[in-house]
Amino acid sequence: MAQPGCYPGEPIFVPAPDAEHEDEGAVLSVVLDSHAGRSFLVVLDARDLSEIARAELPHHLPFNFHAQFFGDRVGA
Repeated sequence: MAQPGCYPGEPIFVPAPDAEHEDEGAVLSVVLDSHAGRSFLVVLDARDLSEIARAELPHHLPFNFHAQFFGDRVGA
């Protein structure tokens, strides 16, 4: 799936229902296509990382952090 100008975000593993092996499932990642100026969601087979599906977006999604911490003063 490596494409020039494409930058994947943090991958997320989604296990298959009733999986018998630990690598049964999908890996999801939002990818920025810097050449097109938009993002897409890529779905990969977790066993061999082959592409299963891709959902193109009409715009880019901003990068974000793994987690967000707001503390006890949200909106203060």
